Amino acid sequence: MINPGVFFTVIYPQALPYLCDVRNSALTQTRKDFDVVVVNDGCKPEEIKENLKGLNVTILEAEGGFAANRLLGINFARSHGYNFILFCDADDTFTSNRYERTIDEFDKSQADIVVSNLNIVDEQLNINIKDYFNKEIPNERWIDIEFIKNKNLFGMSNTSIRLKACPDNLMIPETPIVDWFLFTFLLQKGLKAKYITDSIVNYRQHSSNMIGINKFDTLNFRRLARLKNNHYKLLLDNGYMQFEEQYQICQSLQSLSEKQIENIINRELEIHSQPLWWQIITK
Repeated sequence: MINPGVFFTVIYPQALPYLCDVRNSALTQTRKDFDVVVVNDGCKPEEIKENLKGLNVTILEAEGGFAANRLLGINFARSHGYNFILFCDADDTFTSNRYERTIDEFDKSQADIVVSNLNIVDEQLNINIKDYFNKEIPNERWIDIEFIKNKNLFGMSNTSIRLKACPDNLMIPETPIVDWFLFTFLLQKGLKAKYITDSIVNYRQHSSNMIGINKFDTLNFRRLARLKNNHYKLLLDNGYMQFEEQYQICQSLQSLSEKQIENIINRELEIHSQPLWWQIITK
């Protein structure tokens, strides 16, 4: 009998040193009936197997960029009869109750998507900010498409999907913010998302992360504003016209002066002591 759930990640050479931490998180889960699927984007298969020893692992070879590799894992899980896919970045970890708590939430609330809380941690997994998403969502709640118009709460490390709820022939364009587009698309298709506070992903904060806590300057502002602008443009190109206002706001950010950007950053840092990157990119 196939296990009901699968943990899925994409592994690349820079993240390989952290993969053993993912393994430890998986091995300590309070419920054990899951498998692991890994898309290999540039590592030696034997290295992946060694770092995931003790788990039932399937390794798939990468087929493209951000979106293509995630779709590869989703489609594999669907075609092989799994009921649930739990995403996890290869450099993050998660609490031992994540799998059990997520499956229980799927069964209890009949959610199609479950979103876990975050701790922000350093390279050695020391907690810098505990219960990070509770700052934005104080209580467990349903998350609809209006709520995420300007919020990227759905990451490829803290989300899970009921696979039978996914539309057939799921197609996601290539974009650096693939998670935001994917889950916007799924909510637009009628899937229901539930946020839970007591299943927690430990999100490693380092220089390549986009979250950018307390590291905002005018250069990063402009870079992230372009990313956010491209996200809304992609949604409009795919027929989601309700994002026109957000797109126009991001367009207007392109012409701001250095001083205007500094004023926005300072204002938002006064409002949000530990802001998420998309909270700063506003007007």
